Amino acid sequence: ENSIDLLNKYFFTYFNIFHLRVVIMKLVLMLVLVAAMVVLFFCGYYAGMLKERYGKNLVIVIPICISMFMFHLIWALTELAKSARWQ
Repeated sequence: ENSIDLLNKYFFTYFNIFHLRVVIMKLVLMLVLVAAMVVLFFCGYYAGMLKERYGKNLVIVIPICISMFMFHLIWALTELAKSARWQ
């Protein structure tokens, strides 16, 4: 085998696998981001429902705490997406 065949066999195969890993990581990042936004939306919805049904009660603290966690998760994922590894 000449050097071009070896280059095609080893380097470009690795490059394609690496590129596929980056695409999969971006896809997972977007899926987790969408899931966190959906949970954040429903936490707001349930907080409103609990406030309407029970008034000011300590039960409303649960969706508020979950929504704070989701907000920080979304913020962390967007900062993680700025990394060179995700580009």
